Amino acid sequence: MKCSNCGGTLKKHKENYMYKESGLDNVELIGVPVYRCGKCKESMVEIQKTIELHSVISFLILTKGNNLSGKEARFLRKNLGLTAEHLAEHLGVTRLTVTRWETAKKPLNNDRDRALRAFYTLKRNNQLAQTPFIKKLIEFIISNRPTNPDNPKLRIPTEEFFDCATA
Repeated sequence: MKCSNCGGTLKKHKENYMYKESGLDNVELIGVPVYRCGKCKESMVEIQKTIELHSVISFLILTKGNNLSGKEARFLRKNLGLTAEHLAEHLGVTRLTVTRWETAKKPLNNDRDRALRAFYTLKRNNQLAQTPFIKKLIEFIISNRPTNPDNPKLRIPTEEFFDCATA
């Protein structure tokens, strides 16, 4: 594979990768394929199975002990494919309230946090979470869940599980 920046050759590596594209600051993917140019050092990350990956991230968010952050609420909303207005209608609040949650201008109170979790779970419950692949990955992640609830990294082993999903 050739580098689009300089035309050099890209070499494949396996690396841990902070998945900022998710909109969350604490998602680390383990063993992700990264193609790096030996000439200009440009890199390209290959993230596979994003639907399954986002289901796993959602599960981790939904099962955490403390209230949802604004970024987590936004991730869940976007993963459902809803606008802020549609989510507001379902939760009985205004679009402005949802925007304030998502931008951390106003935290979700306990009742709205539970309502958002329940709504998300009802919408997604029997889709991907019931597949054998997702069940196996969730079991692994639960057994390796971080013990620091204040700032845990959500570590997701991509190679071992995402390679077996294609089998």
